[in-house]
Amino acid sequence: MKLSFLKPPFVSSKLEVKGGFFMERVFVYGSLRQGFWNFQNLLKGKVNSIVSAEIKGNLYHLPEGYPAAIEGDGNVKGEVLELVDDDLLARLDSLEGYRGVGQNNLYERKKVNTRLKDGEEISCWVYFYSRGNLQHLKKKGVLITDGDWKKFIKEENVK
Repeated sequence: MKLSFLKPPFVSSKLEVKGGFFMERVFVYGSLRQGFWNFQNLLKGKVNSIVSAEIKGNLYHLPEGYPAAIEGDGNVKGEVLELVDDDLLARLDSLEGYRGVGQNNLYERKKVNTRLKDGEEISCWVYFYSRGNLQHLKKKGVLITDGDWKKFIKEENVK
């Protein structure tokens, strides 16, 4: 099912609009990035564009094998994906343990300003680790100081 929102004037020229309809954009920083398993399983062939980007926040690697971003003063590196249909956003919600506002969520979905690689800022959905899980994050998580989980995973696999 295609989204039925007309393209707002602030949509980046870097992110295309297909058939006159505005597509949802999601900033991803972990296994949903191009080349990782969840991208391959859920998103390959189902995104209109992929653009390198970053958001403000702090990034951690959890012992469960995936990353968690929280709001903060650092930078989190990732990609902006333009989804081909709104069903994908619901599938991402399921993957990220997001059931809706005020629910017992693993991650919270929030719109934030996202800086594309050329410096342009756009608004995207981001999954932040739920505040209810911060104790686990602070106790068991490993802070990724440069904010790049893809680089962190590659370096960890070399060790």
